[in-house]
Amino acid sequence: MTGPCGHLVCESCGQLDQVRQRCPVCRTERGTLFKVYLRAHASQAADGAYEVLSIADLPDEVLVRCLCFLELRERLSGPALVSRRMAALCHSPELLWDVDTGKMTSLAALRSLALWLARHAPHVRQLDLCPDSLLEEDEGSAAEAALTACLAAAGAGGQLTHLGLEGWIPNLEWLAAMRSLRSLWLDSAGELRVSAPVGALSSLETLSLQGYYLDFEAGARLPASVTWLRLIVTDPAGKEMPRQVSELPQLARLYLTEYFDDAGLAPLSRLSSSLTRRCNT
Repeated sequence: MTGPCGHLVCESCGQLDQVRQRCPVCRTERGTLFKVYLRAHASQAADGAYEVLSIADLPDEVLVRCLCFLELRERLSGPALVSRRMAALCHSPELLWDVDTGKMTSLAALRSLALWLARHAPHVRQLDLCPDSLLEEDEGSAAEAALTACLAAAGAGGQLTHLGLEGWIPNLEWLAAMRSLRSLWLDSAGELRVSAPVGALSSLETLSLQGYYLDFEAGARLPASVTWLRLIVTDPAGKEMPRQVSELPQLARLYLTEYFDDAGLAPLSRLSSSLTRRCNT
C-alpha cells in the first residue's frame, strides 16, 4: 500500500515500520506497530489530501499478522463475527498452529471445542487444554464424553506435536491416536493414572507427569524415546520411584519433586550411562 494512511507505524516515535516486531528507532515492544497511520494525518485527511482508510482496506497478510496478537477465543468472539473475510482470516492455518483454550468451565464450551477441532485439527500443532475439575462432578459422563471427543478430534488431525492437559484428565485411551506427539504434559488435579497407551507414543521426547499421586497400571510403561522427564508428586507419601523410569534408555534429563527420598531414587543407578542431569524442583 502507498501513502501515509496505509502504512503501519510505531505510536511512540511515528516511524513507519511495515511488518517488523520492534520499531527500529525506539525499540518499542511489538503490538504498538500494528496501528493504522491515521491519527497523525487527520488534518490532511479532513482536507481531502489523503483518503481515509479503514482496517478492512489492509491486505490479508497484514490483517493476519495483527490477529496473531489475539487469543483464539478473542479472535472467534470478535473479529470473526465481522464479515466472512475476517472469519476466514481468523482461521488462517498460521493462526491455528498453537491453540490454548484457557480454563474451560462448561459442558457447552467442551462440545463447541470438539466441533471446532473436528474441522480445524489438521492445522493444529500445539494444543493446551484446561478443563475444570468440577465438570466431572457437575456433568459426569456427558462432560467426559465431550472432553474425550475433543482429544480424539485433535488426534485425528494427525499433526499434533504437543499436548498439554491440565486439571481434569479422563482415562488415557485417546492417546493411542496421537502417534505424532513429541511433547506431552499431563497435570492432574488429583490422582494421575498412567496406562498402556502412553507407552505406544514412539515419537515422544518430552514428558511431564504431575498429580497428587502417580499410579502406573499393570503393564503400563513409558516410551523408550523419552529424553526429558518431569515427575511432580504432591503426596508426601509418594516416595517410591516408578520402576518404569529406570527403563528409559535415552533419558538425559530428569526433574523430580523433593518427596522422592534417597531409597526411592535407587533405581536411577541403572541410568548412569544416559542420565546427564537430575534436578529436584
